[in-house]
Amino acid sequence: MYSYLSGKLIKIVDSTVVLDVNGVGYEVHVPSRILISLPSSQEFLTLYTYFHVREDLQVLYGFQYEEEKEVFKILLGVNGIGPKSALAIMGGMGLKDLKNCIQNEDEKLLSSIPGIGKKTASRLILELKDKVQNVRLPLELGKEGLSDERANLMRDALLALVSLGFTRPRVKEAVESVMKKDPKEKIEELIRDSIKILNSA
Repeated sequence: MYSYLSGKLIKIVDSTVVLDVNGVGYEVHVPSRILISLPSSQEFLTLYTYFHVREDLQVLYGFQYEEEKEVFKILLGVNGIGPKSALAIMGGMGLKDLKNCIQNEDEKLLSSIPGIGKKTASRLILELKDKVQNVRLPLELGKEGLSDERANLMRDALLALVSLGFTRPRVKEAVESVMKKDPKEKIEELIRDSIKILNSA
């Protein structure tokens, strides 16, 4: 029904964004790992969307790249995987690493994603190993960028700092500043140095 939505980002609550498209506010659920790369409030944003309909529920899921949306749909084809689990998988690792993980039959890494146990990881590998061979990666992901580990670290720090009462735009700027000047490997260090920047502003 909706291929994509383009509009003004109004707000972000947890892993849900509200997008104003021609005066209509759309609530869209997104993978948690992309939160750090979303624009600030009131800026323009395009999300490729999947509209999930049940008898008692209608939900929009959104992705930065069309290829991510296609993988989300592939995940939904796996026995026992619903939209929430599929979104958790895509929030737990990037498209490139997910593809490699399935092709290499890395059950341990897959089951490290919250909500994904060993049985589900094994099922994902069994049902998707042949299918992911044809998965295309966005051109942007082929370039040197954030590793999954670093993206997850920055996402977790952002969520933690926002929960402390700091505004998301300031937190994003502080976290990116810390990682650019002195990349951290531990979230405690990243949060500590980000708070120093936030308190000095």
